Amino acid sequence: MIEDVPVIAPGTRLCAVAEVEDGAARIVELHRGFPLVEVIVVRRGERWIGYHNRCAHMAVPLNLLANVFIVGDALICDHHSARFRIDDGYCTAGPCKGESLAGIPLAIRDGAVFVA
Repeated sequence: MIEDVPVIAPGTRLCAVAEVEDGAARIVELHRGFPLVEVIVVRRGERWIGYHNRCAHMAVPLNLLANVFIVGDALICDHHSARFRIDDGYCTAGPCKGESLAGIPLAIRDGAVFVA
């Protein structure tokens, strides 16, 4: 796993709940440049899951285009076709098989998604 992921302060607001449809994900850009700091926010019913948007294989974002990349129960890396389970970020296929995405705990309050 890529260990040098930036720390995101608890309480950082990521987006409104209404901006992420159930079963979908979106990328929230917190800092463009170096280091790039983006968070993948996934909504699965009442469950919210967050990951740094950095492939475990190479420290590049999972997406090439504006947003993500859910196929069934997996997040897909556009660069290497690695498949990461949504529920725990574990890579089940691709060059980083057996590694995981760096998780970010999320909290919902006042209609918004925050870093917990």
